[in-house]
Amino acid sequence: MTSTSSNPLSPAGQDETPSVAGTSASASGQFNSNENGDESSPLLSEGAPGEDDCEAGESSDSDSDKDEVILSVYWKNGKLGAAAYSLQNPVIFVVNDIVDDFLLGFKVLQSLFLQIQPTQVVTCKNMQPKFIHLLNNLLLGEMESRDQDLHANLHLFPDAEFRNDNSLRQVFTLRLPGEPDEYPEDEHKQFIRSLIDTSQDSMINALARLLKYLNNNLAWLCLSQQENKILGIRNMCIDQQVWINYETYRALQIFTHTAHPSLFKWTPDAHKEGLSIFGLFNRCCSKLGTKFMRTTMLQPTTNLSELTKRHEVITFCMNPAHEDVVKKMQGCIRQVQSISGMLPRLLAAQATIPQWKSLKKTNHNVLLLREICCQFADGVPFFQEAKSAIPEALYRVGHIMERIIDFQTSEQMKRFVVLPGVDNDLDKMKHTYANLSEMMMELSPLELQDLPDYIEECSVLFLPEIGFLVSIPMWKDYLTKEEMQIPGFKFKFIADRLIHYKSPRCRELDMSLGDIYLRISELELRIMLRLVQYIQQHIDSLLDSLSYVGELDCLISFAEVAKEFGYVKPTMTSEQEILIEKGRHPLQECCVSSYVPNDTFSGKTHGLVKILTGPNASGKSVYLKQVAVIAYLAHTGSFVPAKKAVLGILDQIHTRIQTTESAASQLSAFLIDLRQMNTAVCMATKSSLLIVDEFGKGTSEVDGLSLLTAFLTHLIRRGPNNCPHVILSTHFHRLVDLIGKSPLIKTYVLEHIVSEGELVYLFQLKAGQIRSSLAIEVAKANGIQPAQVNRATEILNALKDGSSITPILNHKKMQPTKMEEDFMKFFCSLELENDPNIVEVLKTRFLELK
Repeated sequence: MTSTSSNPLSPAGQDETPSVAGTSASASGQFNSNENGDESSPLLSEGAPGEDDCEAGESSDSDSDKDEVILSVYWKNGKLGAAAYSLQNPVIFVVNDIVDDFLLGFKVLQSLFLQIQPTQVVTCKNMQPKFIHLLNNLLLGEMESRDQDLHANLHLFPDAEFRNDNSLRQVFTLRLPGEPDEYPEDEHKQFIRSLIDTSQDSMINALARLLKYLNNNLAWLCLSQQENKILGIRNMCIDQQVWINYETYRALQIFTHTAHPSLFKWTPDAHKEGLSIFGLFNRCCSKLGTKFMRTTMLQPTTNLSELTKRHEVITFCMNPAHEDVVKKMQGCIRQVQSISGMLPRLLAAQATIPQWKSLKKTNHNVLLLREICCQFADGVPFFQEAKSAIPEALYRVGHIMERIIDFQTSEQMKRFVVLPGVDNDLDKMKHTYANLSEMMMELSPLELQDLPDYIEECSVLFLPEIGFLVSIPMWKDYLTKEEMQIPGFKFKFIADRLIHYKSPRCRELDMSLGDIYLRISELELRIMLRLVQYIQQHIDSLLDSLSYVGELDCLISFAEVAKEFGYVKPTMTSEQEILIEKGRHPLQECCVSSYVPNDTFSGKTHGLVKILTGPNASGKSVYLKQVAVIAYLAHTGSFVPAKKAVLGILDQIHTRIQTTESAASQLSAFLIDLRQMNTAVCMATKSSLLIVDEFGKGTSEVDGLSLLTAFLTHLIRRGPNNCPHVILSTHFHRLVDLIGKSPLIKTYVLEHIVSEGELVYLFQLKAGQIRSSLAIEVAKANGIQPAQVNRATEILNALKDGSSITPILNHKKMQPTKMEEDFMKFFCSLELENDPNIVEVLKTRFLELK
C-alpha cells in the first residue's frame, strides 16, 4: 500500500471533504484513503460555515465546534475492524481488517482513538473483558483506570448482531445519494461492493452495527435526521504511520490546552492552545488548514514519497522569488470555506442564500488556486496533483451558478431567485408580476366608480396569500358592520384603518393572475432542484479540491515558520540512523535570549544507546525533547530546527519523560513511570526511538538503578540489528559500570564549569561522564541559604567517609530549657541500684517535665 497525499480533523486535519458516494478522492483530514484505500481523508470537521464565518486569516485555537463522533469496533482472531461516523461530516469511514493484539499493545486501536476522538463507542459485549476494559479506559482518557463501571457512552450489543450473514444484509440496506434510484437489488449490491471490501469480516461486522445504531439513534443525536443522512463511504488506512501515544504527545508539548482566559467564553470544555508545537506552527489562513495541520501532527507518516512531496512545497514557498505567488495563494485560501456543514442542506435543496454565496465564493477561489498551481505544475508534483484533482468542470459549475442565481435579489427577498434569460415562461410571469402595480393603478378608478358616492378614494393591492383586494380608507369613525357592507363587495379584514374587500374584478384577476407569485416560486424551485442535481454530480470534485486547499494552507504555514526560525529540510532515509547537526528545541529557543545547539549522532557506527549525565538543571531534559521533537517534525513533513538533519524512518517514538498522575488511574507515580518504560521496551523495534529521562527516581536508588540496568541490558542484547535508538539521562552514575562495555553504548555529558564553588552551565554536549550531579552546587547557585548548604556538605562528607553525623548542638532548638536542665541533673544524681522507688520518682518528674 502506498499512501498518496496525507490529507489529514481533526484531526485530526483540516475540515473534512466527504465523498457523496465512494472513496474516489483524497480528503483533508483524519485518515489515508484514495481509490485503493490509501489516501488521507478526514473524519472530524469544522461546523457549518454560516454567512458570518471566521474572518480571513482567523484560525481557531481549539476545536470549539462540538461534534458527535460514533465509532464501531469489532475484534476477532487478532484482527481489528472499525467504522466511524461524524454528524458534522456525514460520511462513514471504515478501517479494513488489520492485525492488532494485546501482544502488540493494541497500538492500532489507540491510534484510532487518538485521531478520531470518538464520543460514542459501539462494540460486541462478547469481546474479551480486557478488550472492553481497554475501550472503557480510552473513553475515560485513563489508560490504567481500574474503575469497574462502564462509561455511559460505551454501548455493548449481543453477539448475534455481529454475525457475518446478518451484518452483510445490514450493509446492503445502505443507500447513498450518488446511487441511481432505479438500481435493481443485484446491481445495488455490486455498487456497495465497489465501495468496500465485503471480505473484511471484522470491518463488515463493525459497519453493520454502526448502521443499525445510526438507524435507531440518529434522530435524537442530531434532532434532524434529514439533515444528517449518510453521504458516502470512505476507506481509512492507518498504515505507514509513526506510532506515538498520549504520554509522548503531552511530554513533547505537541498540543497544550490551557483554560480560556475570557470569563464570557469559559465553559468546562473551553480551552485555547498554549505554548506548543501546534501553536508555534499554526499560522493557517483558514479552518481547513488548521484542521489539516492538527491531523497531520496526529498522523506523522513513514511514507517517504509523501514526505518528499511536502518538502518540495515548503521549499517552493520559502523561495524569495515566489513570495508574491504565496501571498496570492493565501488570499484565495482565506476566501475558501468548508462546505461540509451545508452539504446536507444543499443536497436536500434547503440551502440558504448565504450558503449559496459561500459555495460560489469557495468554488471561485478554488479555481483561482488551480490556475496558480498550473503555472508551477511542472516543477512541483503537489501542484500537478492539485491541478488534476481540481477539474475544469468546476468552471462550468461556477458559470452556471452565476448565470442562474440572482444573488442581489435573493438577498433582498430571502429566497432563491433566478436571473432573467434562464426560462422564457418564468421571464413572462415575472414581467407580468412586475407590471401588476401599473395595472392595479389603472383599476383603482374603475373600482371607485362602482363604489358609493360617500367613498372618495380607494386602491387595488395584491397579497400573494390572499390575491387582489380593494383597499378603502375608513370614511368615518366607529363604523358598524352594517355600514361596512357594500353591495357587490365582500368584506375581508381591517388593518391600519383600511378596510379590504374582494370585488368582482378582484375575483376575475384571482382566476387569471392570482397564483402568479406561487407559479413563479414553484418554477424557480424546479430550476433550483435541477441546479442542485447538476452540482451534486460535481460535488465530490469540489470536496476533493478542498483537501488540497487545506494541505496547501498547512504547508505554507510550515514554510513561514521554517523561514522565520531558520529550519532546514531533513533528509529522510531507510537506514537506521539519526544524524543531527546543531539541533535546537523549537519551543525552548523562543523562550530564551540565546540557545546553544547540540549534535546528535545515533546509528550502528555511532552507537545506538546514548547515556547522558550532567548536573541538575544543565539542560538534559531539553536535549532529550529536542531530539524527539526534531524526529517527530521530520515525519510530519516539516523542516526541522537544525543546521543539517539526516533521519532514518522511524515507526515509533516512545518517551519516559513526564509522569501524568490521576486519582482515576489508581497508580502511583512510579508505577506510571514503570508502565511507560515497559511499553517502550516491549514495543520498540530497530526503527524506534526511545527517550528516557531519569527513570527510577521514584523509588529507592538501588531498586531504580537495578530496573534501569535491566531494561538497558535487554535492549543492548538485541544487537545492532534489532536495538532501537535509545537516548536517556540519569543521575545513576554507576549505570555504565553495571551494564559493561559495548560498542552500542556512548556516554555524554553536558559541559559545565565549577569555579570557586560556583557552577557555570555551558549547555554543550560532549563525550564523557561525571560521577556527581553537583546537587549542592546547584542548590547554592539557586539561592539556598549558606547555612543549609554547609550542613548538606557536612552530611554528604560524613556519608562518603562512613562516619557518624554530628548533631547541631548550638541550634536554638537544641538548647535545653531550665526544667530540662534540672531533670538531667536530677537524673545524673540518682543511684538507681540502691533506691527501690526510683521508677515512680522518675515517672513523676517526667510528667512534670512534659
